[in-house]
Amino acid sequence: MKDTVTLINVKKHIAEKFGVMPDYPFEDDTPVFRHADNKKWFAIVIRNVAYSKLDGGNGKTDIVNVKCDPLLASCAADGKRIFPAYHMNKRHWISIPLDGRTDADEICAFVDLSYRLTEKGTKK
Repeated sequence: MKDTVTLINVKKHIAEKFGVMPDYPFEDDTPVFRHADNKKWFAIVIRNVAYSKLDGGNGKTDIVNVKCDPLLASCAADGKRIFPAYHMNKRHWISIPLDGRTDADEICAFVDLSYRLTEKGTKK
């Protein structure tokens, strides 16, 4: 599947800011971004998620799941642009569709937060 402009911008941000390239631990085209030292994931792109799993719409989209502070996650997950995580812990992770409804800068801010929350030595 072809990457969206948003996904290309997010991948570029992660590579430039954190020096992290995606790896593909599954047998499909699912990029996972993780820390080099502790191997913790801070972002995963899940391809072809049905809108019905997010907002009840029709069709499919790619999403990025990122770790988020639970209080912020409960506020940010508005059910329109950002959702409780698909296929992850909904208290600590959020899903952001890569369909243009959320701009790349905002997504990158959530990626940065996720990176910090999953760093080695981060207090729970």
